[in-house]
Amino acid sequence: MGGLPEFVFPGKAVGKPLQEIQRLWCAVLNAAGLQDVRLHDLRHSVASTAAAQGHSLFLIGKLLGHKYLRSTARYAHLADDARKAMADSVGDHIRVAMEGGNGASQEPKVSNGIGSVFHNRKSRAARNR
Repeated sequence: MGGLPEFVFPGKAVGKPLQEIQRLWCAVLNAAGLQDVRLHDLRHSVASTAAAQGHSLFLIGKLLGHKYLRSTARYAHLADDARKAMADSVGDHIRVAMEGGNGASQEPKVSNGIGSVFHNRKSRAARNR
């Protein structure tokens, strides 16, 4: 792993996690000026944020160490907004490409060559009239 520790809280024994983290966790909370925060809350925040950003449930589950996808499925509803935003964005790009890009006659600036495909299709149709 390029010199990174195997565990967030490595134990005294090599290759083993810290067995009791309560004192360490309390010290972290005090240093950060926080209270009533559990490690599980942080795991949930990471998973929720990743889902909301559109990351796959499979990868989120791997990150959290879930053995079964159903354990990660509780975060699925949080990915809905990200999926809708992506679908809207892709749809907008395709619409702009089909319209010739912002009403101008120039080829629209759409990634992955989609704009040029639609632009060329429209140009051929215009030539064949």
